[in-house]
Amino acid sequence: KNPARIPRVIIYLMIQMARLLFYKAGLLPYARVVRAGSRELARLLKGISKSEASSLFYEAARKTVDTAREETLNLLKKHQEEGHTVILVSGSFQPFLVEVASLLGIKTTL
Repeated sequence: KNPARIPRVIIYLMIQMARLLFYKAGLLPYARVVRAGSRELARLLKGISKSEASSLFYEAARKTVDTAREETLNLLKKHQEEGHTVILVSGSFQPFLVEVASLLGIKTTL
């Protein structure tokens, strides 16, 4: 919705991808990647309306679910159909995680 924010989002994603590469190479601890990414994401979202943020998280969640591995989604659905309690656990930004859970029919997130 805010075209001025797009370059900042691209820069955020590029920096976060670089951090992940350093983590995969064993040069950066995972906790540091997550902390820095979360801090920068919060700064990036500062000043936008709650509805705009919700829309951004929904779109990101939808794209994430759309690209999820089919066998993973099938296994999730099987557990849900069998009545198992399913909890989505992730270090992701909580508003994003809630949107993913909602799209997958999961009631609880951590």
